[in-house]
Amino acid sequence: MFFWLLRTMTVGTWGNRAKSPSFTWIWRSIITIFLILILPLELMSNLSFKRASKPTQSPGICPQQNITCDFVEKGQCHTDFNCKHSMKCCHYSCGKKCLDPKADVCTLSPEVGDCDDFHLRWFYSMEARTCEHFFYSGCNGNVNNFPNKKICEQTCGGTVRKGFCPPFPFKGISNCSAPCRKDPECPKTYKCCDSSCGLVCTPPWKGLIKG
Repeated sequence: MFFWLLRTMTVGTWGNRAKSPSFTWIWRSIITIFLILILPLELMSNLSFKRASKPTQSPGICPQQNITCDFVEKGQCHTDFNCKHSMKCCHYSCGKKCLDPKADVCTLSPEVGDCDDFHLRWFYSMEARTCEHFFYSGCNGNVNNFPNKKICEQTCGGTVRKGFCPPFPFKGISNCSAPCRKDPECPKTYKCCDSSCGLVCTPPWKGLIKG
């Protein structure tokens, strides 16, 4: 509609130029003002629509960290839209990283990545229950990847508490408003266990383990 109106006004202007120069000048001025005022608004409207059509947040909550960083790592993302699949862009281990909000970072196996560099990094080993070093290639991999042992221990130390979770899936809980990702997020000796309404904090199971 806008371009049709512009074409009509332009043709009319040039058709009357020989008959009335002053009339042509007036219409050319009107067209110029119209372009200055309307065209930027149209472009901004289209840009806003494109931005609104692209979601910037994925479902889920970023994990909380109680660590102190002496430096900031180069971020892997700016918003959730920069991450693959349903991953979220979270502040994690001194930088912004893409991670799965449903996964326990400390239980992931270390991944070297796909590049050719060699960086000494640290990961939490569930088997050894401690932080161990490995060589990271510099790109990709996962977020069980820390710049030093101190941050690794602050993040994952004490990840698994003593005791066992109730048999899966357990229903002996009425309050599902205390979600968690790992044991340290729960009070006292409680464990983070899978229930009928997701991961929640619950006392260790007191039943017998048959083996």
